[in-house]
Amino acid sequence: MRRSRFFVDPNSVDLTNKTISIDDPNQIRQILTVLRLRVGDELDILDGKGSIFPCKIESSTAAKGKIRSNDRIICKFEEASAAGGECTVRVTIALPVLRGTRFEWALEKLTELGVAEIVPILLDRSVITYDAEDNLSATKFQRWQSIVREASEQSERALIPNVVSPEKFATFVKRQELVAATKFIGAERADAQPINDAVDSTSGARNICIAIGAEGGFTDEEFALSFTHGFAPISLGKRILRAETAALYAASVLISRLDK
Repeated sequence: MRRSRFFVDPNSVDLTNKTISIDDPNQIRQILTVLRLRVGDELDILDGKGSIFPCKIESSTAAKGKIRSNDRIICKFEEASAAGGECTVRVTIALPVLRGTRFEWALEKLTELGVAEIVPILLDRSVITYDAEDNLSATKFQRWQSIVREASEQSERALIPNVVSPEKFATFVKRQELVAATKFIGAERADAQPINDAVDSTSGARNICIAIGAEGGFTDEEFALSFTHGFAPISLGKRILRAETAALYAASVLISRLDK
């Protein structure tokens, strides 16, 4: 029988006493109300750093049917082990924030595929933008974090992908020049190398980034800027894909061919 999995803050893990404290009301509600787990039941806890702790619920302060903000579940473990489920290649996908729930859907599916980092980029043709001095609302960013955490639990990953705050495209390409060994940018209606050929020519690169354009694609200026910082144009096929479809297709090709 598949055991339920939950990510917790690494500071919740007491290695000396071999206990883990869960104080997130949403997780407590999921464990006690949705899954109906009780004292003595088993579950797996992950610290988000690559370790997994097979646990038993030792105690709970939550009253039946009511979860309070100060409630806590204490789990007991015997030993930790290395959690599996991660790709051997680090993939970063950059795409614009999209209308409605399309971006959240992309977050979930990219997480399931094994993407390591997801970067919302601000483009000249983005439908949804943020002012340069206006940070993403805490509520929205927390929702994004919750989506990737739950998707990581469901897909049995060892790590939660990093989702960064929206970045200007110029900031993004400059940063990737320092952190990604191989960089691609999706090019519509251009004489660009097909993605399959581009992946085959990466010579075993283990850190790859792909940037996906907005509904109207990248501007000539954005292409030129990306080329200056080491990005190579690639084609995702004969058809024009929505941004979220292009992101998933690119991630699928990369991971399926390089995750050995």
